[in-house]
Amino acid sequence: MDPITQGALGAIVAQVTTGKRLKKSSALIGALSGMAPDLDILIRGSDPLTPLIYHRHFTHSLSFVPVGALVCALVFWVLFRNIGKTYGFKNIYLASFAGYATHGLLDAFTTYGTMLYWPFSNTRVSWDLISIIDPFYTGMLLIGVFFYLFSKHKKVTTVFLLLSCFYIGFGGYQKTLVSKAQEAMAQKRGVQIVKHRIVPVMLSMTLWRGIFQDQMGHYHADSYYVPLFGDLKVKMGESLVLKNNSLPLSEQQQAAIQIWQWFTQGWYFWNEDNQMGDLRISRDPSRFESLWFLIFNPDGSYHRTRNFKERPENWAEELMQQVTGEDSDYKYLNSFE
Repeated sequence: MDPITQGALGAIVAQVTTGKRLKKSSALIGALSGMAPDLDILIRGSDPLTPLIYHRHFTHSLSFVPVGALVCALVFWVLFRNIGKTYGFKNIYLASFAGYATHGLLDAFTTYGTMLYWPFSNTRVSWDLISIIDPFYTGMLLIGVFFYLFSKHKKVTTVFLLLSCFYIGFGGYQKTLVSKAQEAMAQKRGVQIVKHRIVPVMLSMTLWRGIFQDQMGHYHADSYYVPLFGDLKVKMGESLVLKNNSLPLSEQQQAAIQIWQWFTQGWYFWNEDNQMGDLRISRDPSRFESLWFLIFNPDGSYHRTRNFKERPENWAEELMQQVTGEDSDYKYLNSFE
């Protein structure tokens, strides 16, 4: 998730759990601790994939929470001496723990994957229930934080925290509806689903990307509009015939491929230029337009790059039409033959 959301969640959880002890200081400590795990983006190395490996890695794991919270508390103890003298190190640590513990869990609800169970497992956990940017979710958290800071009605903060939890749960309900529709779309294509993935699209709980692999190894992508009220609609998207790499690869490049396969959780493809893309996220949810590619250089090295394909001038308008269900390409399930 974005830093604002991570900070807001850390703040509101710290307020609810330690607010009586730390008063308004709980929000500051919780917010900074909630954002702290993302300092792993500062880890750099000679390997172009080092940031990809270590972002959402050990700093995001559940087992690291006590250590991460301790580091945060020690920093706050030094920087905020007045708070430390007033409330004591123990309370600062508890607020840091509350804020820090929220970060990895929230990231696990998104799509890119989080090393939640490190060091016991290298699996990237991703529950695909909320987009990495969701203004409605962030807004609920911020309102709750502001109520605690500027209102006498402190219990309202707890209400907004609970609402934010229900909102993520609602994402699970929406995903279930899409999963059923995806099975119907596979039947309409005359194929069977071997494996599938359903992910929320940016900014919304109403727009979802569904991809699946059929028994012949081909991939299919559709986008689904799931309104709060009314019937689900589908935009039938592209099909992709997987191709294999035809480049001679160095040992270094072969190792990079294994990292990319791990990072994408097996959802990767080779394009016509022998570049590896990520199937999970696309600029258009009904197409295979990866946001990132792994590029292999003739000298045996490699690098990661953004998809620099030009966006249409009205791309933002087109996205909003999809998010609101106004895109004319969306049809009800029973409209497909």
